[in-house]
Amino acid sequence: MGRVISNDIHVSFVYDESQLKVNLATYGEEAREKFVRMSSRYGFDPYIFRVEVELRASGKTAGMTDTYYYGEGKRFRSLKEIERFYKPNPIPSSDEEIESYLMSRYLSNFDSVIRYTINLCEPSVARSEVQPDIFPFIEGAHVVTHFDSKGNRRTMCIHPYNSGIRHYNRVGWQHAYACKCPVHLTSSYWRRLTSKVLADRKNFLKFKNNTYLETVVGMTYDEYLIYMRDKFVSTYYGILPEHELTLTPKQLIESNYVIDEFLPRCYGKKFKNSRNDISIFLAKVFNFKNTQYLIRNKEHAKTLNVDVNEHRYLINDCKNGTIFPDALENFEKIVPSDAAVAYFNDVVMKFGD
Repeated sequence: MGRVISNDIHVSFVYDESQLKVNLATYGEEAREKFVRMSSRYGFDPYIFRVEVELRASGKTAGMTDTYYYGEGKRFRSLKEIERFYKPNPIPSSDEEIESYLMSRYLSNFDSVIRYTINLCEPSVARSEVQPDIFPFIEGAHVVTHFDSKGNRRTMCIHPYNSGIRHYNRVGWQHAYACKCPVHLTSSYWRRLTSKVLADRKNFLKFKNNTYLETVVGMTYDEYLIYMRDKFVSTYYGILPEHELTLTPKQLIESNYVIDEFLPRCYGKKFKNSRNDISIFLAKVFNFKNTQYLIRNKEHAKTLNVDVNEHRYLINDCKNGTIFPDALENFEKIVPSDAAVAYFNDVVMKFGD
């Protein structure tokens, strides 16, 4: 090591507007001033570092100076070294290098280990948003944001509860809206419940279960198909090509159109603490008066020459839970049968948390 000359006076000459000025400062003061100025480019705090200047005593470079920065329990030779310390680059490429790096640097900091590991994922596979800390598991934690092959944003939970679940070729990943881990159990309840009753309706329609349809929907299978066809024609007259309006009830139920709710299911989230209120809401929301045919998606709309912006409320993937005043007004007029309320009361009770 060379001699420390941080406190030695350094005489330098500065040319300013054709004038020669003499500048007197210690080597340490000059190095510190430059360090503070340059550190803003790299985004770290310069005031946690001690700056020392050493004079080379031998060799071809004798008389030249070296500046060292002491902080974070280490000695750094340059600002680039400090930057690499905070933002490791290049990223270790092999499993062994990654393991060695994590063990040496983050042995006592599991949160940083998880953050760093997730950041190694390819951007097309996962872009992480760990919120806010990994350990301990608390509300909002261990959530990653995934962008699927179509560019759709998916919020995924990586809680150990989901260790047996696989999505997007990732073991232990579950959609947050369907997650039953201790953190998401309450927040995902409504989505899980309504997804279950929606799937039930699809199955009962598929197998023409008149017991269910008369109890919940309020019509037999054939009556319901005719009602929905008539409503379809009145809704889409002047919007769809004429040949679409000539579809028979059977052709319509087997077509690309989807049955959806006029007032969306998400409106009932506010009833999550009362089983009776939930049962009444579901009995009304699945009543025939609250159902309609929708265009399946934007691609389907384009094949029908339907303007997506003008008629987004009639396109299934464009509604985004929008609640229209006439839908709410219509919903309030629906009087569900006692049998329908009793049916959903039983469903909600058996569904549990």
